[in-house]
Amino acid sequence: MIRALDAIFRLARWRGATQLEQTLAAGALCVVVKIKPRRKPIANRRKSRHESRGLAHVRLLGRTWPSKLVLKIADVSDMISGSKNLIWHVLDHDGERYEDIGAVWKYSGPSTIFTPAERNVLGACSLPDGYALACAPRHTKIAGGEFSVASSSGIVKALIALFQTLYAASTLYHVRADQLDRYGFAAYGLTVTHFAVMSLLNVGAHLATPDYPSMFMLRTDTMAEAERLGGRFSGEVGRVVADQGKQGKSAIASLDTPETVTSFDETSAHMTELQVAGKVFPASPPIIVSIASLSLIMVGYFSHYRHGSSTAEQRNWILAWTFLNKLVGPFIQSAKEFDLASSQLVLDPAYGCYPENIDHIRETEYPMLSNAIYLDHAGKPPPAKSFIQRITSDMMSNLYGNSHANSASSQLSMDTIESSRRATLQLFNASPADFDVVFVANATAAIKLVIDCFRSHHNGFWYGYHKDSHTSLVGGREEATLGHHCFATDESVEHWLSDAHGLCANLPIHPDLISKSSAHMSSLVTGADSTSVNTSSRSADDNRIELFAWPAQSNMNGRRLPLSWAGMARACQSAHRYTLVDAAALVSTSTLDLSDPQTAPDFTAFSFYKMFGFPEIGALIVRKESAHVLQRRKYFGGGTVDMVSCLEDQWHVAKTSTVHSALEDGTIPIHNIAAIRTAIDVHRKLYGSFANTSRHTHRLMQRLVEALQSLQHANGRQMCVLYNSSDEESKQGPIVAFNVADSDGVLISCTEVERLAGLHNIHIRSGGLCNPGGVADSLGLSSQDLKRSLSAGYKCGTEHDIVNGKSMGMLRASFGAMSNDADVSAFIDFIKDNFRIQNHLPITADKSNCLSDSPELAQAQAQVKDLIVYPIKSCSGFSIPPHHSWPMQPHGLKWDRQWCIVDSATGNLLTQKRCPRMALIKPILDLENRVLLVELDDVSSSPRKLYKHGFKPYFTLCLQCVDCDIATKRANSDACNEHQCRSTDDKNITELLNQFLGRSCHLAHSSIPNGKQGDSSTRPKIDSCLEGRSSSRSLSNESPILAIMEQSVMELNDQIEKRRPGTAPVSANAFRPNIVFTAQANPFDEDDWSKLKCVRNRGPSFDVLGSCRRCQVACTDVSTGKRRPDAEPLATLLQNKRSHVSGAWFGVHLRAIGNHDGFIQIGDIYDVCERDSRASNT
Repeated sequence: MIRALDAIFRLARWRGATQLEQTLAAGALCVVVKIKPRRKPIANRRKSRHESRGLAHVRLLGRTWPSKLVLKIADVSDMISGSKNLIWHVLDHDGERYEDIGAVWKYSGPSTIFTPAERNVLGACSLPDGYALACAPRHTKIAGGEFSVASSSGIVKALIALFQTLYAASTLYHVRADQLDRYGFAAYGLTVTHFAVMSLLNVGAHLATPDYPSMFMLRTDTMAEAERLGGRFSGEVGRVVADQGKQGKSAIASLDTPETVTSFDETSAHMTELQVAGKVFPASPPIIVSIASLSLIMVGYFSHYRHGSSTAEQRNWILAWTFLNKLVGPFIQSAKEFDLASSQLVLDPAYGCYPENIDHIRETEYPMLSNAIYLDHAGKPPPAKSFIQRITSDMMSNLYGNSHANSASSQLSMDTIESSRRATLQLFNASPADFDVVFVANATAAIKLVIDCFRSHHNGFWYGYHKDSHTSLVGGREEATLGHHCFATDESVEHWLSDAHGLCANLPIHPDLISKSSAHMSSLVTGADSTSVNTSSRSADDNRIELFAWPAQSNMNGRRLPLSWAGMARACQSAHRYTLVDAAALVSTSTLDLSDPQTAPDFTAFSFYKMFGFPEIGALIVRKESAHVLQRRKYFGGGTVDMVSCLEDQWHVAKTSTVHSALEDGTIPIHNIAAIRTAIDVHRKLYGSFANTSRHTHRLMQRLVEALQSLQHANGRQMCVLYNSSDEESKQGPIVAFNVADSDGVLISCTEVERLAGLHNIHIRSGGLCNPGGVADSLGLSSQDLKRSLSAGYKCGTEHDIVNGKSMGMLRASFGAMSNDADVSAFIDFIKDNFRIQNHLPITADKSNCLSDSPELAQAQAQVKDLIVYPIKSCSGFSIPPHHSWPMQPHGLKWDRQWCIVDSATGNLLTQKRCPRMALIKPILDLENRVLLVELDDVSSSPRKLYKHGFKPYFTLCLQCVDCDIATKRANSDACNEHQCRSTDDKNITELLNQFLGRSCHLAHSSIPNGKQGDSSTRPKIDSCLEGRSSSRSLSNESPILAIMEQSVMELNDQIEKRRPGTAPVSANAFRPNIVFTAQANPFDEDDWSKLKCVRNRGPSFDVLGSCRRCQVACTDVSTGKRRPDAEPLATLLQNKRSHVSGAWFGVHLRAIGNHDGFIQIGDIYDVCERDSRASNT
């Protein structure tokens, strides 16, 4: 009732000539204020244990609440309905206690003072400590234009309330008949009196004052002061105008129930004291009692308080219903508001950034994260469930046509596109008068569009970029015909921008550009050396244009670069210098303010999917004053021209009405663009603003950085090497770049860390991170280091990222709006549990596990215990029977990896890395019948299902007539072409594999002739010992033969048992070896083998090519075809620090030397030659 009366007394619909003045009268405008609570110190008291720790907390209703803002407690006390003298205590950091001395009597409702977490505030609002928002007084003088402030007229609600009023009146009219005579004031129909009064008041309220979904901010000097202390604000609809004729005070009239909440310390003599009224209606206790009694008075008017023939129980029930209706409703509303405020107090202050608890948001909106630790938000965050539901509903409800037509559906598409364009500009506080939005595929497409336009300039252009640039920015240098330069530091950029002449003097250019024969290049380099450009000659070209590009935030480590460089470049005397900012990483969790076109970049590129997870579309925001430089583009697509002639005179006329009309080629993705508005709305509903997201993610980033810095091995060495440069929110985004080091300080392969993280369902990013300059600078990689790594076989995406003892990449953990503390804790535990070395795991050789029926082995000898071939790559192996001699071939053991399964869609070979179920495909070599029998050994009901479909759970291939069963059609795959694979046309085999593996695939055979081998130049070298060697391989990954030692497997299982008692042991088959040796040697001695010489005549000898780096395939349970949940043995291998081998290494690669026509069999004895570091006399 009081809220309705307050709306009636405001009469906002009839006050004010402008919409902004009506908004002020409705109480929907707010200003930034300093917090100055009314309190007095209490003397002579002892400090509590909380104070001795320097903690700030609040004593309220018998409980202790952590809080940084006294304001929150004041608001909570305001929300308690019916409390006359609610006392609250605050213990500040100095240990001084204060006590409220004011009596509180306020009905539940919106508080006068609030924070962005408590109400929906339009635009970005990030408040520093000591500041809050307050409702602006009704008589505040405001300067501002005609703003379109979103509001609800309330006419429909008023009609509904009118209908309710008429219905209640009709009920009261009919109750005057026999009900009053029989039941008196206990008549049931009289219970609608309160409903009738409320409905009538609602009619007046909706007609008098419109509803506003958000609070709108006004700019004041206090807001500017808060900005200097780290606050961020955008989206203001006006500013407060001071009345200098009243001794520095603003022209604010006294209100009915004013409350002094703060004072402004304005240097410009603007408002020195702000009088704010939470409600216009005077809600004093007598008035509240009178209003609450109004319905009781109406009951007395109709019944004269006669009880008629009603019973005492009926009267008691009616009275209880009436009074509960008056008291319980407001009490429940107050309790809800108190619970909301108290929940914000109990949790960490950062959780108050969002309108709801982050854990609740995550549970309801992101079901895909229920069992995952997702830390790759810089790559792509997941979309919210409500967002997907809304855009799905929109596409089902609306018919969107081609935007280049004139039909009704096409006009709807055009209107939606323009609405999304305006919403995008509003998101970044960019005025449509100064900026335009061009929709493109992604941020890279936006950058490429700018580069293409500059390339079309008749004199070309010069290009400069920062070393922290994404690869997409670096690639622009290849189109710069006037040269390019990479700025290594921020200081070098600012020195260049502050050049008095604004010229690119003495900046290096690429040597290839020196030899260009164009006239303008010749004039530019005349008198210059081979690495610089002469200033005077360059200044002679008046049409020369320059483009400087940099990221607003590094996608590698989250470092935020100055956006002020755009204004500095524009202030330069050069009239043709333009700026391009890659804002994709920044806007994913932070705000970007383009409100000032004089300091904003000329071109800003970003992607929406990095902000909201969807839609997968990007945009280029173009500053209109600089748009002319994009008009020289030669290519034109559909929708970008007004007229085209193709037959006689070939000419065209490009569109010039808007910037985007000339640059958006073809039909742009309408459904993706339509989803932009919904994405912004859902994000604002869930998180309030990007400023809130920035605060939340920054706190998580700080916590992770502090935790990683504190992790140490048992010997005191740091576990992690971090590459972040700052912890200030204005200079650092929510990204942590780091590497994990072992107890000797040697970096562990980031690929291995990512693999193990994947087994724990932790999602991080590893490698070069598409930031070549930043990664090379952080890792100390020179250009020569990169060239040597390339010659050694390393390239982007290669798993072997430790080359010549140097790491070629790093790890990246990034946070998003929906990240929470559980993500941080789980990731810290993962690093600590899997990479922290307490002590070097002891190696205890058990030499009693040799073959019982074998002769005594010498100290430097090894014996073959098991031989295994894998006829189909990545499937189960076939153990060669004892006493059976097996032929050796140039590619390894005969029939080893002769077949493969190829993904029909991509043409890539399928492996257990992507499809662990392949471990259940078990080839059996029937040597007597010369047949390969392939069983599909599924532990589930899949084979029975296959039987029901008419297929057997096995198939056969003829070993003697392979060429007859294999067609000549080759698979379309680089891997297959390398090995000359041919795919089978047997439809039964193909359908059987498709059903068993659940994907479209087919069987293929490697038809590589004997003596020939595939090109191995695209594969990385296994070790430095491989240089100068080539190995014949079939479809093996890195070498023809893989060998392990039995003692090493046993020792590894002992180590797993010590780390995790009760863990199931790992079988030797999990490592997919071809040869299993046993020896009178220590475990892991095979790491130092260099050669194996067979004692038996005609037995093959082997070169040891190096150790084998293990991947997640070793964690596959061969009996079930599923990954082991304990991530063993990979987790233990990463902690197994032994001699020169560090990381997840196990087993050695072999290559047969000498006679390839030899035979190997179980029981063969080999003499072992070790490396020089541990050489023996053998």
